[in-house]
Amino acid sequence: MNHRELATALAALPEGSVGALVEAAEAIRKAEEVLAGFTGKKARKKRGPNKPKVEVAAPAPVEAPKPTRGRPKAAAKPLASAIDRLRAVKSAGIKTRKQVLPDDED
Repeated sequence: MNHRELATALAALPEGSVGALVEAAEAIRKAEEVLAGFTGKKARKKRGPNKPKVEVAAPAPVEAPKPTRGRPKAAAKPLASAIDRLRAVKSAGIKTRKQVLPDDED
């Protein structure tokens, strides 16, 4: 029940019963104040103990790669390999699509 409904319900009651309701509400408030004086303040909820820290194990050491026989592989040259692929395509007679790069169009 919201406050407007409560106000209309109280307005419909006779004056004597409204007075009795107000007195009863005041008596309840006073009783709560007296009881609160006896009990005191509510105790604060105590904080629990901190969680124990979990030790994290160190990662296992990584083994070094075994040396191989022969010459080490040379690093790939991306430009040279791209040119070699282009030569292989052109020498085989395969037609390729020409890539059109978007330029500033008017």
